[in-house]
Amino acid sequence: MTDLERLQTIMREVFDEETLIIDETASADTIASWDSFANIQLLAAVEEEFGIKFLTAEAMEVKTAADILSLIQKKRRE
Repeated sequence: MTDLERLQTIMREVFDEETLIIDETASADTIASWDSFANIQLLAAVEEEFGIKFLTAEAMEVKTAADILSLIQKKRRE
């Protein structure tokens, strides 16, 4: 399973939308249920799934699925 597929699974659970299909452009502008509270839940679920931790400053910059995927890759290199 790719990181994007794993992220999609997480987003389906967090946003309670079992048919949600995402690409790297997915954002709060394209997913109605992606609000600030859901963003916190999303990032916590990503941390748990991928075994990583985001700094507050990093989390504040997340606007799209691509941002999350980039952070996952960055954390793997650390």
